[in-house]
Amino acid sequence: MSAKVSWVLESDAFVPGESIATIPPGIYEPSCPNCEVGFEPIEIVTDDILIPPDSLHTEILSHIRNFFDDGAKYAALGLVHKTSLLLSGDPGCGKTTVIEMVANDFISKGGVCLYSESTRYVQDALANFRKVEPTRNLLVIIEDIEACDEQRLLSILDGEETIDHVCFVFTTNKEEEISERLGRPGRIDTRIKMLPPSAAFREFYVKTKLEYLAPAAHIISIVKKTDGFTLAELRLLLVLTEIQELSVDDAVSKFKK
Repeated sequence: MSAKVSWVLESDAFVPGESIATIPPGIYEPSCPNCEVGFEPIEIVTDDILIPPDSLHTEILSHIRNFFDDGAKYAALGLVHKTSLLLSGDPGCGKTTVIEMVANDFISKGGVCLYSESTRYVQDALANFRKVEPTRNLLVIIEDIEACDEQRLLSILDGEETIDHVCFVFTTNKEEEISERLGRPGRIDTRIKMLPPSAAFREFYVKTKLEYLAPAAHIISIVKKTDGFTLAELRLLLVLTEIQELSVDDAVSKFKK
């Protein structure tokens, strides 16, 4: 019986088989269609991603790009080419935007991104990926890790089946619930706190959305009156002012506790 060194498309998921050499670039979730864990293509529909230059978002993107570019340096030191980032912050502060930005950039360069909201099937999916594509770079995104099974996470990060050439990006709304055992360096290497958008970020965002639709004074008014707003709140405010045609003051008042 021949070894499984390729992929086959089975029930909409790529599982180890004997016909497809590489998984097409894209974003996938781990699935188990017929007792074999594979990669099922998914589509995430989002707004246009607007990221100002010289922002925390671009720093994160550069960090991940540099990590993948440094594979030979890790090998020269005899180190596993692996890293992990934890994005924390209140809901709506931009963690999902960062994930979308990083995933899109990685996929545009021919990469495969594995996305999951739990640890179920992740370890088996990673093991199967390495059976077929042992050296291909892989981006793994797991959201809300405070709600995930900690032992499975530990096995994924530094268990016996730890894999090479992988960057893990985790998110959490409750960083305080992550244990010291899980959060130590080597398991979570970089922690990034996402804060509400700065005035410069809000100006970039609003101006990009409304530059040809609204006068400058209207844009400035929105920026000045949305200090402390999350990115999600800023988006909703534009829906209220530009689609439902509320005044800026009336729209802002709806967010006051």
